[in-house]
Amino acid sequence: FGGIAASGGISGEEDVEEDYDKGLVQKIVLVLLKAVALTTREARVDSSSGESDSSLSSAESGDSCSSDLVIIERNMSGMYKQLDSWIKSVLPLLPESKLQDNILHLLQEQDDVLIEGLLCMLDTHIALHVPGRDNQGLFDTSPTGGFTKLLSIVGGDSSVMLDFLVSNETCFLLYILRFLKFIVKDWSMFMCNCGDSYSSTLGVLLQLKTSINRLMKKDLFPYNIGPVYKLLEKVETLAGIQNE
Repeated sequence: FGGIAASGGISGEEDVEEDYDKGLVQKIVLVLLKAVALTTREARVDSSSGESDSSLSSAESGDSCSSDLVIIERNMSGMYKQLDSWIKSVLPLLPESKLQDNILHLLQEQDDVLIEGLLCMLDTHIALHVPGRDNQGLFDTSPTGGFTKLLSIVGGDSSVMLDFLVSNETCFLLYILRFLKFIVKDWSMFMCNCGDSYSSTLGVLLQLKTSINRLMKKDLFPYNIGPVYKLLEKVETLAGIQNE
């Protein structure tokens, strides 16, 4: 469904011939990412809403919600693993290649699809990965790794990020808002996950803050960008504290 594994092979100087419907594969991947993100977000909201069946004690209700959430988490993580296997059966990829990298490579030709894929993986990660709990059984998709991959795709150009924000052709506003909330919540983890790309990643975020500020002063932003700007200010503060 969506194509067959890459046919042909490397013989002498011959290149591998790709034989699959890339557009259809992209759509299938995005549909699955959306389904997983929606399911995990709704499950997390339901589990923390505090609502319970009146016929159950609070303890019984809590245990039931926790058990249901664990089942949903395992199923959604299993869906990621199935997606990983399927992509590698359709595309000419190495077995050890990471799912997130493969997805972003596949979706990068269309900005709107790429950003939506990143948003889905971010939402899924936030919903499934609970601080202080063993998350080893979950399929890892690092939000910070996804963002640094996005930066590499756009050549580390903060003006492209600004264009994404000003334009209404992608869901970048929602993505960057949730991503910034995610990293300011645990700055140490962000730095650790960035690794050697920390300085360059931070530089792009601070350049974006400067560009937004310039447009805000001239009242040129088409909507209230204040929440994003405030989060970028927090990023700058956290980075300054770390450097002290």
